[in-house]
Amino acid sequence: MKFISLKWGRGRDKPEVDAECSFVFIDNKFENFFEQIKIFFDSGFLDAKKTVLIVKFYNSNYHNIDTVAKKLGLRVIFYLFYRQIPSLNGRVIFYPYNAQSNCRLILNRSACHVFLTHGESNKKASVNRMARLYDYVLAAGDISSQRYVKGGVFTRQDIEAGRVIRVGASLSAKCLEYTTNAGSPCLVYMPTWEGGLDEENFSSIACQNIASILWNILQGLNIKKILIKCHPNTGGRIRTYKSALALLINSLMEKDIDVYVDPNSEKFLKKYPELQRRVNSDCSRLNVLWGVVDVSAAEFMLAAKKIPTIVLLRQRNQCFATSEYMRMRHDALIDMDGVIEVNAAIEYLRNSTQEDEFMLKAFQKEEYLCSKTTKEMAEILIAKFHNEMRIGNMEMI
Repeated sequence: MKFISLKWGRGRDKPEVDAECSFVFIDNKFENFFEQIKIFFDSGFLDAKKTVLIVKFYNSNYHNIDTVAKKLGLRVIFYLFYRQIPSLNGRVIFYPYNAQSNCRLILNRSACHVFLTHGESNKKASVNRMARLYDYVLAAGDISSQRYVKGGVFTRQDIEAGRVIRVGASLSAKCLEYTTNAGSPCLVYMPTWEGGLDEENFSSIACQNIASILWNILQGLNIKKILIKCHPNTGGRIRTYKSALALLINSLMEKDIDVYVDPNSEKFLKKYPELQRRVNSDCSRLNVLWGVVDVSAAEFMLAAKKIPTIVLLRQRNQCFATSEYMRMRHDALIDMDGVIEVNAAIEYLRNSTQEDEFMLKAFQKEEYLCSKTTKEMAEILIAKFHNEMRIGNMEMI
C-alpha cells in the first residue's frame, strides 16, 4: 500500500515538518543500514524529536525501516520521486552515505549539506571525490583529515578553512557492547564484507591461511577464546563467504579453541545447524582485550573502545592510508599478499597500551569542541550551520 500511495502521489501536498527539524537523507537498499545510522541517535548527536529521516523507498527494506524507526521514536518520510520530499530551504541535511542521488539535493544552495559518514576506514569509499560537494564533512580526527588530503579530495587550505570538522569518537559505530571487564580474556576477529567490486574486497575470511594466522596469534597471547563478529553484509556478493566462515570455525575448533560467534553473525551459519549448536553465542562473560580486523571501519570502532588491533592487509595498493598511518601502524599490519609474519604483530598486542599514538590521533577533536559532550557538540555545530546559512542568504540579497 505504501508503494502504491507513493507511486501515484503527485507531491502537491508535501509532508509538513517543524521548522527546527534537520533532515537525514538516505538512499540505501541494504536491509541492515539502520544499524549503521542508529549511532547518531544513541550517542545524542541527533535528537530524535528534531530529526526527520528522508528515505528512498525500496520494497526490500521498507518494513524493517518502519519497524525500527517506530522503536526509536523517529519520524520517517518515504519518497519515490523528489517532488515528494519536504522543502529543504533553511534545513541542515545530513548524509550518512555517498549515494549518487545526494547530488540532486546538494543543488539546493539554501540548505546546508553535511556528510556524516557511516564508518571510518582506509577503504577507497573514504576518499570519494563526491565529499567535495558537501558544505562540511564530519571526520573522526587527524588521520581522517590527512586521508582526505592524500586522496586529493580536499586541499590543506580546505582543512584550515574548516571544511572538515574533527568530532572525535562521537560518531564511531559501537560494537561489542555486551563484553565485560570481569570476563575471560578474548581476541575478537572482525572480518569485513567482500565489497561491491573485486578491488574493494579486503576480506580475509576466505584466505587459505586465516585459520593458522588466528591460531598463532591466540597462541602468542596465551589465550584460547576467540569471538567472531562478521560484517552484516557478508556473503551479499560472494555467497561462498558464508561457507568460508563455517570452515574457519571448524578449523579453530579442531585446534581446541573456544569459538564464540556474535549473535548478529549466527544467521550466516543457518546452513550448518550442527556447527551452529557447537559455537558459543553467550558473549556476556567475555573480556575483549585485543582485535584482529581487515581494512575496514572495525579498526576504528575498536580503537574508539581503546582495544588494540592488528590489521590483516590485503590489496595494499587499494588501501588509502597516509604515510603517517603506515608509520604508526607498521608493527600492527600483517601483509596477507606477501610473506606472512605474525611475530611483530603479536608483540605489538602484548605491549600495546590504551593510549598509543594511533588511538590518540584517530580521534582528535577541534579545539572548540574538545570539552563538549556529543549532544553539546551537535548543538554547537547545528547552530553554526544555521548561522552561516543566514549570513550567506543576507550576502546574496
